Amino acid sequence: MKTKLTSRLLLAVLCGGLLLPAAVQAQAHPFTYQGKMERDGAPFTGNIDVVGRVARPPAFAPPAPQIYNLVWSEEVTNVPVQNGIFTVNFQTAEAADFPTGPLKFNLMVRTSGEANYTALSYENLAYAPFAFRAEVAGAIGDGGTSQVNGTLNFSGGNGQKFNLYTAQYGIGVQDWTLYQRSAKDFSWYVGGVHDNGENNPGTGGKSLMELSDSLLMLKPGVTNFSPQGPIKVGCGDRSNSGSGNPYVSVGEGDTDDELELIGKTVKISQQDGILPATVKMPAGSRLYFGPSSVGYSVEGISNAILGFNSESFFFSDMDGVRLARLNGLGNLSLKGTVFPNGADVAEGFEMSETTTLEPGTVVAIDAENPGKLKQSAGAYDKRVAGIISGAGGVKPGLRLGQPGVLDGDHDVSLSGRVYVKADAGQGAIQAGDMLTTSDTPGHAMKVTDHARAQGSILGKAMSNLDSGTGMVLVLVTLQ
Repeated sequence: MKTKLTSRLLLAVLCGGLLLPAAVQAQAHPFTYQGKMERDGAPFTGNIDVVGRVARPPAFAPPAPQIYNLVWSEEVTNVPVQNGIFTVNFQTAEAADFPTGPLKFNLMVRTSGEANYTALSYENLAYAPFAFRAEVAGAIGDGGTSQVNGTLNFSGGNGQKFNLYTAQYGIGVQDWTLYQRSAKDFSWYVGGVHDNGENNPGTGGKSLMELSDSLLMLKPGVTNFSPQGPIKVGCGDRSNSGSGNPYVSVGEGDTDDELELIGKTVKISQQDGILPATVKMPAGSRLYFGPSSVGYSVEGISNAILGFNSESFFFSDMDGVRLARLNGLGNLSLKGTVFPNGADVAEGFEMSETTTLEPGTVVAIDAENPGKLKQSAGAYDKRVAGIISGAGGVKPGLRLGQPGVLDGDHDVSLSGRVYVKADAGQGAIQAGDMLTTSDTPGHAMKVTDHARAQGSILGKAMSNLDSGTGMVLVLVTLQ
């Protein structure tokens, strides 16, 4: 059975006893020794007895260690060893035990129950200008803690001052910089308990942020690896960070993931700050302008690119062909077809009447108020201008007008399909009949005198009205 004993940390705290005033030199100054023990090539677990000794060597080279002059020794029994690691706390050392001059330190070890000790070779014991001061300080061993009430200062200039576990995990200082070192990742938690799982906040904890080689992930409200919409900033593939283009992503790809940018101005540009830049929108995605509840948005279409440059806002296909362009003057050009959500072309007009006219009302030019219209009031009126749009739930597909110059609050249909108020008192209206103004204010009727109707025709009926008054669908064609 072969036992191997190596030291890992020698004299972790010697308490500066050599520098104490004479009045307090008789006090004990404990120190700690940490070592590693193997038996038959494997880490030892069990209890051991330890003897620590300090000796003064002779002035000449000794033939054997036993002729050293012993100045201090202490035996500590039943020291626990776990996976080969043990820590011994020596309690009886005093400053007087360590006179000036060269000193040697020796450790002897035996397993509990054995009769004889195994001695290590003597090692030089060097003096170091080191002091540790704290109002309250406890011994730190396996699972132990220490509390410092006050200020803990580290001298010696720049360097990595704290090593946690190994030197790969530490805190240090360099010129104008405080740094933290990790072998792989950094994580920030709130609450919870320790868990050895990578980037795991532990039971009851929340992960606020994770930082790895190529990924910064903010996790508001994320608990125990149950992501609820993290924000990721990284490089490469969003699912497996690595080399590649930088990106920002929000959420886990759910349909309710949103990214909101709050600010008076949001600028998207190239690296040098100069436009153009491109925003790629997958089919079904949406870019809002203003509150999303209002509905001002641009929706992503299949195989299209939303872009900006110094002159315009545009949509292009994947080959760079412009599908739509809106320039700084407000001019819009389209390569394809416009599909409006309405059925007629209307223009905003002001009315002479002070009351609001109902949709479907026939209106005519008011000769006494240039530029304004009024409700029609006579049959075959050549001043007929159109029909108030919006009756029957049919909205304008295109609205004309120039705010502040030529515009108004009544949308008058000039072309397309709308519903019109009609009077069948001059004859039943059938689909295909020409319609004109009638003596019933704001109502259309069937044309029966075609010679007289020239210049007063509203359009063609597309539905029937056998008698009385009611709504008739009309294809507006003023003539």
